[in-house]
Amino acid sequence: MKILMCCWGSTGDVAPLVYLGGELKRRGHEVHMIANPYFENRVASSGAELIPVGTREAHERLFAA
Repeated sequence: MKILMCCWGSTGDVAPLVYLGGELKRRGHEVHMIANPYFENRVASSGAELIPVGTREAHERLFAA
């Protein structure tokens, strides 16, 4: 099965979806995630393919304290 997930928000929002995507990948599904490049390493470590949206810099500005 081909699965497309859209992960947007802070690390706390994205991490559970990345975990779910990784589990689906381990079960043999083809997983693609739409997310900011800020999460590139996290998505790659799950085995899913990243479809980048936005820029790392924009994400960092948005979530800066």
